[in-house]
Amino acid sequence: MRSDKGRKIIVLAALLLLVITAVCAWCPWVGRSYAADRTTAHFRLEWKDTADGCGFDCPDCGVKQTRRTMFGTKVSVAYQCGQLPSEPASADNRTKTYFVSFLGTVHE
Repeated sequence: MRSDKGRKIIVLAALLLLVITAVCAWCPWVGRSYAADRTTAHFRLEWKDTADGCGFDCPDCGVKQTRRTMFGTKVSVAYQCGQLPSEPASADNRTKTYFVSFLGTVHE
């Protein structure tokens, strides 16, 4: 049988773990603009050394939506790959969704 002091320590440790998990799940430090900036930087880094790669230099491209989720934020981006079309009214943008975790890391 454990002593009352041992039980209190276990209960306090469990409560502390629960609070830390709840704060990480909410992650108020990963705001919409931070997540969008991290995703944009990650995307550009992916295509940095690729000739004729993908980018946001097209009509209606860039961050389209940010949505908070458990332990981070989902960011949807629109982009185009290859040469820019001669007519700027092209609507064949590709989309991709990234996840910015509570640690600030970006994942596809």
